[in-house]
Amino acid sequence: MRNCLLVLFFITSLMYANPELYIGGKKIDMSKDLDLKKVVLAIDDSLHKRWIGGQFVFPELIGLCGCACDDGISVKSGYDIGDSVWLFNPCGNQDSSVTIADNDAYGPAYTLLQENSKLWLMVKDFKNRVRTLK
Repeated sequence: MRNCLLVLFFITSLMYANPELYIGGKKIDMSKDLDLKKVVLAIDDSLHKRWIGGQFVFPELIGLCGCACDDGISVKSGYDIGDSVWLFNPCGNQDSSVTIADNDAYGPAYTLLQENSKLWLMVKDFKNRVRTLK
């Protein structure tokens, strides 16, 4: 029964959560690469859980983002997080950091991923895979 519920949840999330992938501000079509789409959905789910669980930190100093990099990777969440996006920025942030850009006066919030955790490995593999799409 539990497996049935998990499958139902996964199918529902595929139907309703439609995150979008951007590289350097250009939208990437994931419709033909279902494996990439599944990875993006899983990362989006995990980061959203961290976001609503209060696991993102608002820094006292602005400037952690480095969002102007041409090779910046961003995902527009399938969840309602306003105009915010998840940023996976290879130029300026360490691999263990994921930023959510928003309009907060304190600057972008970030979360640090524990090295070699499931999410850290997923994000690392995702970033390496996306870099090959350029």
